[in-house]
Amino acid sequence: MKAITLQWLEYAKADLKSCENNINDDFLTNIVAFHSQQTVENVSRQ
Repeated sequence: MKAITLQWLEYAKADLKSCENNINDDFLTNIVAFHSQQTVENVSRQ
C-alpha cells in the first residue's frame, strides 16, 4: 500500500476514535457527525 494511502487511513482511524469517544455525549452530537463525515472522506481518498 502506498504511504499516502496509509496516511489517509490513519487520519480516518483518528476520526473514528474521536467518534467512539464522544458518541454518548449529547452535547457533542455535531462533533461526532463531523468526524463521521471526515472518516468516510478520508477512507474514500485512498
